[in-house]
Amino acid sequence: YVPLGLAPNTTYEARVSYPATNPARVRLWLEGEVQGSARMLLDAERIIFRSDARGRMVGTDRNPGAILMRAERWAMHRDGEAGAPKQLAYDIVMERSVLGVPSSAGPIILVAAALLVVVAAALPWWTHRAVPALLDWLAQDAPTARRRL
Repeated sequence: YVPLGLAPNTTYEARVSYPATNPARVRLWLEGEVQGSARMLLDAERIIFRSDARGRMVGTDRNPGAILMRAERWAMHRDGEAGAPKQLAYDIVMERSVLGVPSSAGPIILVAAALLVVVAAALPWWTHRAVPALLDWLAQDAPTARRRL
């Protein structure tokens, strides 16, 4: 896979994902690097690389640099050898990355931050009003519940 049209001085993440039902071992690496230096997740693998001031991949000895992939069978398929697929279906995604976080995760991070702000804003109300009111209600209702038993 040869990434073309890279923005200058930008960090990128390239990842390959594949169905976890197909037992495979997939490796990604940059051309000229030692194979297998990427981060491997459950059913995806990713590498992070950057571009130089001219928009070329840094860390490769060729121009344009390439992202290499290798896939091999890793375990037994649930349907046995005869039921195992002969080819591996996979997706390769490449996107800009900031501090190791893909740019597509930006909206999720914003929503999580907004939820934290809401929780922090509601915390004083919860601890000073809601919890004492709930405890008072439980304490008042407790003898009534015992009499019913």
